[in-house]
Amino acid sequence: MNEEYISCVDYLKSINFESILIRLNKKYYGKRVLLFGTGYFLDAVLDNYDIRKYLDIIGISDKRATNTDISEYKGFNIYNPAAIKTLNISVILDTSVLFEKSRNFLINNCYVRKNIIIKPLVEVPLTDRFVNTIEKIIILFKYIFISGNVIKTLYYTFFARKEEIYSQMNYIKKIKNIKKSNKPLRIAFLCNDKYSDDFATLYGSIKSNEKFNVYPIIILPNEIQEKINHEEIENRLLAFKNFNIQAIDGWDVETKSLPCLHAFKPDIVIYQNLMSINEDFSPYNLSKNALCLMPVYDTKTADYAKIGSKFYYRQAVCMWKIFTKTKDDKILFSEYANLIFKNIVEYSEIAINKGILEYILNLKNN
Repeated sequence: MNEEYISCVDYLKSINFESILIRLNKKYYGKRVLLFGTGYFLDAVLDNYDIRKYLDIIGISDKRATNTDISEYKGFNIYNPAAIKTLNISVILDTSVLFEKSRNFLINNCYVRKNIIIKPLVEVPLTDRFVNTIEKIIILFKYIFISGNVIKTLYYTFFARKEEIYSQMNYIKKIKNIKKSNKPLRIAFLCNDKYSDDFATLYGSIKSNEKFNVYPIIILPNEIQEKINHEEIENRLLAFKNFNIQAIDGWDVETKSLPCLHAFKPDIVIYQNLMSINEDFSPYNLSKNALCLMPVYDTKTADYAKIGSKFYYRQAVCMWKIFTKTKDDKILFSEYANLIFKNIVEYSEIAINKGILEYILNLKNN
């Protein structure tokens, strides 16, 4: 499982895909349906929803089935597109992102009869789009009331999703609450990659400061999937233990969540990276109660294919701050992650971990 799959699962949840299936059931009741296209989006649908409960699916067709002997995909018959005309179907629902491209492929190659309905599997109704627009407008009004920043509000109006605006609004409120409080800041660390000396050093420097209450590092699987690599998690736990750093296995396999993180109620959550995270501990959800921060220690060897992905972007724009080592690193990372105008990426004139520590310490002063 990778970040694209997780992104598709999160997207389906965000649009309430179950309600879309109910509408499709009413619209195509009694009609035989063929799904077109295989990929992460279809996998996310078939893995998380009982689509047969709503539609009479007779199978799946895909261009990749043209030159293979595959006859089944996730319990469904799979057909060569050239065979579609021989199937007794009324509707084709396209599961690919590029709907028009798929539709033209089927029509231009004469793979479908003229009376066949071809539609995307996910069509966000006009009413839902209207509701989303209204929700964004409401959030924008709340944001300008809380921030007083007219220019930023105008920018968000045209260039931001409502989730991004909501997260940044939450951070403004959280910082105001932090300034009012005399209690030590509660800080949690999420580790979902191999052991890192830099990350461990950041943990140690923050934990040793009396102004913070720092919880044990929460170890996560480096891939959110059914079969968790427990040996890999144990190795990371042991690596931290060898340096006298407290760490715990925080992933609940049954609920696919982080109950310990929510029990800690941190003011600040420090991510090791933004890959392989799910909705439960995404920056968007955690922004309701915590500032979300992440260090980027090495921009030169970073995987920019992942950093430039839509999944990464949707997480990154909901972050409070992302720290890089130098100004050049900030520019490079911001360009690849599409964060140039977001005021999220920072760099430090001093060592990155020391810079992060000072930035957090100054929260109550500035």
